Amino acid sequence: MKILRKGDFGEEVKQWQLFLQSAGYKIPKVDGAFGSQTERETLKFQLTNGLKPDGVVGPKTWKFVTTVSDNTPLSQRWPKQDYRSMVDFYGPVGENTTSLEMPYSMKLAWNKNVIVKKITCHQKCAKSFYNVFEKVLKTYGDKEIKRLNLDIFGGCANVRKMRGGSSWSIHSWAAAIDIDPDNNQLRWGKDRAKMAHPDYNDYWKFVEAEGGVSLGRERNLDYMHWQFASL
Repeated sequence: MKILRKGDFGEEVKQWQLFLQSAGYKIPKVDGAFGSQTERETLKFQLTNGLKPDGVVGPKTWKFVTTVSDNTPLSQRWPKQDYRSMVDFYGPVGENTTSLEMPYSMKLAWNKNVIVKKITCHQKCAKSFYNVFEKVLKTYGDKEIKRLNLDIFGGCANVRKMRGGSSWSIHSWAAAIDIDPDNNQLRWGKDRAKMAHPDYNDYWKFVEAEGGVSLGRERNLDYMHWQFASL
């Protein structure tokens, strides 16, 4: 990552703002412009974490916050979904979550009158979740997102065991998300699941570019679900 300071613009600034926002700092708008507000919150972050309070996002600051590097091979970016690996990487179930403002509004799957503007996800996944849905918005646009039901939110954080099993669901770490569950049900394969259609190819490309794993594409079931954990 490049060194960032007040006056800079671009994608790297946007990623830094997203991190600060997901960590609870006051970044009202993720716009890629390193202004006075971003500088103030950067100083607060540095002071809180024992870093040199210069308002400059240099190598030491990046190293302190970066848990998943964009240069990390996809096969190594996220933990395996076994309990020990998940705890080592994410911590205990139900902890280390953050509120993430989404690039576009969604509707709650079981009550579509409820508008979802923020989701609760794990801090380590926030950047990658945001990247996926930002690319979806830029590529598909509002009209296609609605047509394809990519705005139907089926849940992210949910501390529970896997359906029909004794292992913790990846949702317990808030490292998985469900989209349009009614049309992509648990036992449905590509012959029935809506998200197996070629219209969703770009969507899955964005998920997989962040290292996300689709159970539908990997195991031909549960197309609603994708996660930041390898199988």
